[in-house]
Amino acid sequence: AIIQDAVTNKVLMLGYMNKESLDKTIETNKVCFYSRSRNCLWTKGETSGNFLNVVSIKEDCDNDTLLIKVNPVGPVCHTGADTCFNEVNKENPILFLSTLQDFINKRHEEMPEGSYTTSLFQKGVAKMSQKVGEEAVETVIEAMAIAGYAIGASQGYVYVRAEYPIAVDRLNIAIQQAREAGMLGKDIFGTGFDFDIDLRLGAGAFVCGEETALMTSIEGNRGEPRPRPPFPAEKGLYNKPTILNNVETYANIPQIILKGADWFTSMGTEKSKGTKVFALGGKINNTGLVEVPMGTTLREVIDEIGGGIPNGKKFKAAQTGGPSGGCIPASLMDTPIDYDNLTAIGCMMGSGGLIVMDEDNCMVDIAKFFLDFTVDESCGKCTPCRIGTKRLREMLEKITDGKATLKDLDELEELCYYIKENSLCGLGQTAPNPVLATLKFFKDEYIAHVVDKKCPAGVCKKLVSYEIVADACKGCTLCSRKCPVGAISGTVKNPHVIDTTKCIKCGVCMDSCKFGA
Repeated sequence: AIIQDAVTNKVLMLGYMNKESLDKTIETNKVCFYSRSRNCLWTKGETSGNFLNVVSIKEDCDNDTLLIKVNPVGPVCHTGADTCFNEVNKENPILFLSTLQDFINKRHEEMPEGSYTTSLFQKGVAKMSQKVGEEAVETVIEAMAIAGYAIGASQGYVYVRAEYPIAVDRLNIAIQQAREAGMLGKDIFGTGFDFDIDLRLGAGAFVCGEETALMTSIEGNRGEPRPRPPFPAEKGLYNKPTILNNVETYANIPQIILKGADWFTSMGTEKSKGTKVFALGGKINNTGLVEVPMGTTLREVIDEIGGGIPNGKKFKAAQTGGPSGGCIPASLMDTPIDYDNLTAIGCMMGSGGLIVMDEDNCMVDIAKFFLDFTVDESCGKCTPCRIGTKRLREMLEKITDGKATLKDLDELEELCYYIKENSLCGLGQTAPNPVLATLKFFKDEYIAHVVDKKCPAGVCKKLVSYEIVADACKGCTLCSRKCPVGAISGTVKNPHVIDTTKCIKCGVCMDSCKFGA
């Protein structure tokens, strides 16, 4: 849609785009493109891969385009548009965000109506916080300095998973550049305010997303949560008052200060303001990061942005909030996505994960899949989480094996609430959410597993059996040739038979059969 907009409306774009899309747009318009990920420039007539680093920019009013002076300048960690405009405002680099906005406003005022509009495009295809740490580092640093000034703090820490080397490298470079520019360190801009930022690398433990476990890890100890109260605002990192926020939260602060609270609250719902970034994945045509205003419906995200479900399959559910969240069924696709609405239906926003499932997914198996993760990631400090999640998984395995009774379903739900109420931290308190949500919205699937000993989606292998329908089989021998264990026998042009004692239920025969036999 963005490419089409550029083609039809002559959009000047600063941002990341692949070469194929870039060439298509350049052929149609007089456009300059800046590649944020490679810190290089592409202009009309330079589409052969000759990349150059940006040092300055100016407008060419005669050609209605933007000229960028290019020369090698060494590594730069700024995002694309920010890099260009930071050079324009060297005397006061902390204002590069407002400089960029001023430039956008200036072009809108000076250009003839209908000639050019300006669009800033940021694309990512991974986790939300990782991308913010990789592509909006200056914004986060600026926001942390603002937060430090607001509460009187002199030291900030960015806790990053060591598995994100790009984010780590760019943060290190950006912090050093901020120090050199006087944005961090002693007596910032002559105000008497001292504030500095350091990085701390984590080993990737899921439990360190919980604030007290994260602070314990920063202190050099094993990442385990501690009881509250005292809360971090009273006694946090190194026993000092501490505030802790996700980088996505910090990334909003400079824009709110520049544009005002009214601008920010103009987006979203009555109780959930602003926008939210979701990592869209699973059974969906368009995967990646999407940013939408709070209150956008799930149907809009999946059908309009995600492009719908592949292969004409039906939408079944969407898991929000990652392994600690819950699922939204097809019957609630028109629910506006915000904090209150998700909580009301037993889900949670979390960090913004949104996994789409279609009719081929077994919801009991999905609950077991997410519980496998939380069992492995439990720090083991408290018994309800350490032992309770394992018992939950065992009960789910009993259901998917066809060995459970209806009494087991009652006990499963009871154990879920016990774990939620008695676990020490958010990991254990939210671990049962996938089970409770699937029990609430897809209890018929649980009953089918328990009473009928069948998996409606055909996923749980121990509840699935394969046989060939003789009237439909054409005797093409394809299934026999594909079977990895030789469990299918028969002659050419005659119905084949599956030996159930040899069958490993891999499903290759069903996938390869062209006649639905």
